[in-house]
Amino acid sequence: MTGRSANAGFCSHSCRWEYRYVEEKERPGEYFPVLEGDDFTAVFSSRDLCMIDHLDDMEKAGVDAVKIEGRMKSLYYTALTTRAYRKQLDALAGKITPAEAAPFVQELYHAAHREFGTGFYYDRADADSVTTGESKSPYKLAGTIGERVLGTEDSWIFNSMNKITDSDVLEAVGPDIVSVKLTDAVLVNPETGEKRDWVCHGHPCVIRTGAPIDRGFIIRTPESY
Repeated sequence: MTGRSANAGFCSHSCRWEYRYVEEKERPGEYFPVLEGDDFTAVFSSRDLCMIDHLDDMEKAGVDAVKIEGRMKSLYYTALTTRAYRKQLDALAGKITPAEAAPFVQELYHAAHREFGTGFYYDRADADSVTTGESKSPYKLAGTIGERVLGTEDSWIFNSMNKITDSDVLEAVGPDIVSVKLTDAVLVNPETGEKRDWVCHGHPCVIRTGAPIDRGFIIRTPESY
């Protein structure tokens, strides 16, 4: 974009520039990001590039590494996306079966995204087509699991990132676990040992559950629209 190679350490941080959008009258509601420089105007795609179903073609073309851009995305989006590609790559390498990878790949569509497409990897007709429609995430990020509480088997530090209550349905997401419902989860105030009815960002909290979770797991709850 700017003649500077990000892979060589010269990223121009274009993801942090201030962008504007244009709407073409024949495609109402489809907004195209626009970047203006001193002597050029660049129009970006209104879709998100998604090649997870075409990694075999990329390998045949000589690609031996992929990079997931997530600097401006949420922790939840980045985790689901990198995990999905990791499992798909493992299936391509024969480390797991495609059937084992499929549930993790499907979780990619549980992250909020614009319409998916394959960009200019194939012909123009493919560039203009949509592979998957726009989606809002059906889940809200609740928080992350920290260290296990010393001397316990079922209590973990819970780093809350959004408000949740003891009536919310909680699910844990891990590197090798698609998701597991925490049906027995109890929120506890670590300072008093008393049960919490709710917790939000910045509140110290312990989560007690017999579910197979571990440090670094993400906790989510179904979103209401």
